[in-house]
Amino acid sequence: MTVIDVSGCGSGAVFLIKGKANLLFEAGMAYAADQMVENIKRELGDAELDAVLLSHSHYDHVAGLPAVRKAWPGVKTYASERAKEILVKPGALKTIRRLSGEAAEAAGLPWDSEYDDADLQIDVSLEDGETIELGDHTIYAFATIGHTKCSMSYLIDDELMLCSETVGVMGHDGSYMPSFLVDYKAAEESIEYSSELDAKEIILNHYGFVSEADKAAIWDVLMQKLRDSRDVMIDIMNRFPEEEAALREMERVFHSHVDKKEQPDEAFYINAASMMKTLKRQFPERFPRHFQLIAAVDRNWGIGNKGQMLTVIPADQKLFRQETMGKIIVMGYKTFLTFPAQRPLDGRINLILTKKKALSVKGAEICHSVEEALVRIDELKQEKHLTDVDVVIIGGESIYRQFLPFCDTAQITWIDFSYVADTHMVDLEKEGWELVRRSGEQTFFNLCYEFREYRKLEKESL
Repeated sequence: MTVIDVSGCGSGAVFLIKGKANLLFEAGMAYAADQMVENIKRELGDAELDAVLLSHSHYDHVAGLPAVRKAWPGVKTYASERAKEILVKPGALKTIRRLSGEAAEAAGLPWDSEYDDADLQIDVSLEDGETIELGDHTIYAFATIGHTKCSMSYLIDDELMLCSETVGVMGHDGSYMPSFLVDYKAAEESIEYSSELDAKEIILNHYGFVSEADKAAIWDVLMQKLRDSRDVMIDIMNRFPEEEAALREMERVFHSHVDKKEQPDEAFYINAASMMKTLKRQFPERFPRHFQLIAAVDRNWGIGNKGQMLTVIPADQKLFRQETMGKIIVMGYKTFLTFPAQRPLDGRINLILTKKKALSVKGAEICHSVEEALVRIDELKQEKHLTDVDVVIIGGESIYRQFLPFCDTAQITWIDFSYVADTHMVDLEKEGWELVRRSGEQTFFNLCYEFREYRKLEKESL
């Protein structure tokens, strides 16, 4: 098996695998396509190019396909089923054309802007774990989700591994750029699985062959760099709460050293924004939040019984209205059902967390997990120009418990009575929260209560 780098611009982008069947791994940028085709023809002479193996559907991997089809009309393209589905969508095709044009302009090189979108389509879709024969080559295709949901890697003849971008992009200077756009945790799993295949030769996307000296440790190195980059990105996001500022810092850290002809800034910003969303979704505990919660509790921190509040105190209702008006209120579906006429509360953004997938409530936001709710809260904060202090957790029991790690202030109406209760608020005093303010005793008929404010104590560093 003979493998040649035939990239039309730079190196490490496109590889030709020669044999009775000649294979191309990736198709590269549109502006590099003519030079790529010339490089391939120089290697093949009059021989045919039989197949193109694509790792995923992004423009810098597929935009050279029209030139390849023009040179070898009988060539077949192979990719995952999801990539096949993407490359017929008008929106995706429009984005590929736009980014290809912008990349060509940045590189100062010509490109074929009049190509037929049909030339980007996949001829043969492959399933995860599928093995096919092409000439004298045996090709094992396996999903490596993380960079995209359509990412796929290949093992050729049990010897050569063609890696997708999910494992990250190595630089020859030792630099590394993470690529977990849609799923960080799946990226770790992809590296682990790739390491188990024990390939004799490894080609990393946008890099090329891994040297003999580096092969033994490459998977450990990639895993460590992936984890380190995750931690760096989370640190940046916490130091620069505004997305634009965070993106600029990430560009400085991860992208300032690369050839912008091969990896334009706009593509990096799009990818980095996706990775930021992925990290917030998959590691919510790594992002300090400053939500507040509000509840009325009895002596035992009880909050309700049989779907109803334990009691109704006008002053507590007034406080609730003052503390939540104009803010995002987060609740469970059972709490929502206690609202008057079971309608969202006016003047507030009502966010209901429920496992009921088909639930729809007019005038309310619906989320199905804490992770989804946190992402939606961040979006709403940006849309409505709100901050964390404008997010109030209002119950019930499971919602309080799930969101407690993201709260640092609690407004508690403490009722000096023990009711029969089947749902309870977390006992904040046992959780180490500090009572910082109390109103003194109030009365409603013969019922005594007081307003308390608790603050979460910062944990001391070890």
